[in-house]
Amino acid sequence: MRGWVAVVLAGCLWVPAAASAAPAAEPELLVLVSAGSNGIDHVAITYWGAVSERTARDHLRALLKSTGWEAEAVVVDAPKKASGKQQQMTSVSFNAPAIVPYPGGILPVVPFILAYKEYASLVVLFQIQRPFGFGGPASYQDGQVALTLQQSPNLYRYDVRITDGSFTTLTLPSAPAAAETTSQQETAPPARKSPPIYLVLALIVLASVGVGAAVYLYLASHTSGASRPRG
Repeated sequence: MRGWVAVVLAGCLWVPAAASAAPAAEPELLVLVSAGSNGIDHVAITYWGAVSERTARDHLRALLKSTGWEAEAVVVDAPKKASGKQQQMTSVSFNAPAIVPYPGGILPVVPFILAYKEYASLVVLFQIQRPFGFGGPASYQDGQVALTLQQSPNLYRYDVRITDGSFTTLTLPSAPAAAETTSQQETAPPARKSPPIYLVLALIVLASVGVGAAVYLYLASHTSGASRPRG
């Protein structure tokens, strides 16, 4: 049942992306962090492709060890066998308190980059439900990693490209001052409208029950243009 639901939902949600001038390639890993109103945040991680449950749990273990997040309701959904031409994906989801630093601060992009740096392209999305004092990180680039921030109301998207994953630490710049941000917004092209919160929450539920492909395609295409994987 999961398979046909994923295919139908992906087909329906992919239509607006197909109408764009240049179709975007899928990132290799998609992370969605949805901040809960009760202080319990939800994380859904989807691999573009099948990885073993052991690999997915190893990545998760490294993430939790580096952050100290106390994960609950952990679900790992890894394909058990080939399923014809259908795109196979592995997904991981869990809940943890205070991943997003309310009432404001630096969004925890770095832990995801460090835990999944073997992948050349990642998209990390933060869906915020309450007023939030955004402190960064801002866009950044060096010889090993490039980070592009795109934001709209209640949504912060980071497109990450990793060209050399040998780094063991990563320091990213904070957000620019308010006046500088206003100037940048006046000259930047209009951002694509973020998906409504009820739809994002519905997608999180689908990710938790294993409909990773549809969720992945929707979030990778609807929030903004996706970065292209290396290779």
